Amino acid sequence: MSGEDIRTVVLYCTNVMVDDTGAVVRLMPQLIGELSAVVNVTAMCGNEAQADRVRRAYAGVVKIVTIGSDSGSGEGSVLEELVHRETLNGTSTLFVDHNPKRCMRAVRMGIPAGVFVDAPRLYRDLGLWGILPLNHSLHDVEAHLTGLGAAQADPGAERK
Repeated sequence: MSGEDIRTVVLYCTNVMVDDTGAVVRLMPQLIGELSAVVNVTAMCGNEAQADRVRRAYAGVVKIVTIGSDSGSGEGSVLEELVHRETLNGTSTLFVDHNPKRCMRAVRMGIPAGVFVDAPRLYRDLGLWGILPLNHSLHDVEAHLTGLGAAQADPGAERK
């Protein structure tokens, strides 16, 4: 896989985009804002309540796909449903999830996948894959994303 091939990044919303309480995951709005400028970003939500949280938190930046269940036991059926809907495919989609089992299942299905730890690591990994600018230093990535957040909070602020 190369970054040139990736047209869509599908993010499993729980614990990647929003936490269990619906709060936004730290620095993800900034990352997704930058990412959506270069690829299509899709949020995979387990139910309508999660989809509503993502809609509120990411206001029109991501496409939302709601699936039947977000339980950890149905990794295969969830991914198969997304392949059937043509949301996931092995030629132009990167799947990102906090659950290593779902990521491994995606890889076995021929879909590139990345395990989410936090926004700075995901940003760095997206750089390694050639999707976003490469920056090896997590400290520099965090400063960059934090700066984007400040610029979003104050539209007159200068971006780095």
